[in-house]
Amino acid sequence: MKKLLHQSLLKNFFGGYFHQDWLFEAENPNAVIAEYLRTATPEDARLLGQAIREYSSEFASDKELEEDLFNSLGCYYCPSLVGISAKEWLEGVAKAVGNHGVKRD
Repeated sequence: MKKLLHQSLLKNFFGGYFHQDWLFEAENPNAVIAEYLRTATPEDARLLGQAIREYSSEFASDKELEEDLFNSLGCYYCPSLVGISAKEWLEGVAKAVGNHGVKRD
């Protein structure tokens, strides 16, 4: 059940926000994430961050992970084109969304 929920969250986020036309709607990946956070509840964002971390850990190689982002999740952002690994990029995304709504002292 948890796996299906995570898969749904991942497809909705990556396919819905990093779709084939995302470059026409946002100036960079951080702007895409900000758009998601504009409407996401803190709980939804926390669950997405957790799903991203678990998804990323399932792959032995970065090449496989990047290919799966596109093939399975419909993500049209390719981190390797800007010189970062898919795992590194996903960790940054997970951190950004997972911290949404967290109060800092």
